[in-house]
Amino acid sequence: VRSVVPETAPGNASFYGIEVENAGDGKDPYPLAQLDALARICAALCHHHEWTANRVIHHRQWTRRKPDMSYRGPLREAVEERMRGLALLDDPYGDA
Repeated sequence: VRSVVPETAPGNASFYGIEVENAGDGKDPYPLAQLDALARICAALCHHHEWTANRVIHHRQWTRRKPDMSYRGPLREAVEERMRGLALLDDPYGDA
């Protein structure tokens, strides 16, 4: 997905920024624990704001100036999976 906004449009006032440490060269692997933590953080934010996982984007999807994050796996799907778990916490006994 490429940016549809001008390259000068600021995103900091509109987005949560989560730093994910990595060399960014496509060779440095992302540990599963790191990706799981990222998915859980994103899921918690989406759940709190009543957003879908479609609100989760990478820098590279907002601007061409920042190519991160180099991870190309199924992040939104992981966030959706974690969000299903959070929904269970809202009504753990199915009484709603």
